[in-house]
Amino acid sequence: SENYLKGNGWDNYLRLSFRYLLPIGEGRDHVREASDSETGRLGSDGSGGRSLNPLASGRTLLGLRPFYRSLSVSSPDFDRSQKTNGLDAELIWDNRDLVDNPSAGQSVRLSVSRDFGWLDSTNSWTFVAGELDQYFSLGSSEKFRERVVALDVWTGTSPSWEYGLDGAITNRPPVFEGAYLGGVWKMRGYPFARFSDKAGIYYGAEYRMTPHWNPFTKWTGVQKLVGVEWIQIVPFAELGRVAPTWDLATLHSSMKWDVGVGVRAKAKGLIVRI
Repeated sequence: SENYLKGNGWDNYLRLSFRYLLPIGEGRDHVREASDSETGRLGSDGSGGRSLNPLASGRTLLGLRPFYRSLSVSSPDFDRSQKTNGLDAELIWDNRDLVDNPSAGQSVRLSVSRDFGWLDSTNSWTFVAGELDQYFSLGSSEKFRERVVALDVWTGTSPSWEYGLDGAITNRPPVFEGAYLGGVWKMRGYPFARFSDKAGIYYGAEYRMTPHWNPFTKWTGVQKLVGVEWIQIVPFAELGRVAPTWDLATLHSSMKWDVGVGVRAKAKGLIVRI
């Protein structure tokens, strides 16, 4: 539990995202989905979740994301700086019925990240990953107009990672890239990038409950400012592990876990999370 470093520092980063929507499935006729802003549910043209055929359902996207990041941390015991720049390439099949608040369907993401060692990069590295989200609607109840089970599995490894004869590691992603767990998106019970290694795996489950009521509708003045469309209560559980090699037996032993409860709201077109 004490195997981590802590200090003060600077974290500077920049990412530019470019995506090309392929003219197949829902992307053939609908560039964007339409939804009812008051309920957060689908409009007539929908988005996906109707079929497991990418040619008939969902949106398929090709993505490129140039990135730069510099992280320096110092304390009385150490002084460390890592810099990286490169390109993320990804293939996404978004077959969810609604992007902001899905209740059915799935999304698949395959990605390759590469730092070519250019400019002031600390070293070159490569990381490959895959992720699957799946959603199941449990319908409505007396208190909730929508109940959804959301499942997520993610895994990745760094094929460039090498061990030298002296045990030193070369061509590894920085601790804030690659196979790391901890932070807002994976293992929320731990600090950002608390665990980092060559390979990793992650499982997440959420029970998303959207109540019939929206307390902000009673506060007209406040609602004009914040524009809350819906709120959501979300119990969740997470399980994951990083390891020095991508091996299923190793990755599924001595796994870390956390549980918690989140509150979400869609306000002014943004998803706000607590």
